[in-house]
Amino acid sequence: MKVTVCFGRTRVVVPCGDGNIKVLNLVEQAAMRYKKAIGKVGSPSSLS
Repeated sequence: MKVTVCFGRTRVVVPCGDGNIKVLNLVEQAAMRYKKAIGKVGSPSSLS
């Protein structure tokens, strides 16, 4: 199963296996994928 999470106009797909993933974990995965999609992960400016 996959869930599509929308951040404004940006959408990310988060796989959630058979649906037993906790909402907190889903949110964390969605946020990480969003940051990766917009290029914020690992950049020096994201450390501040």
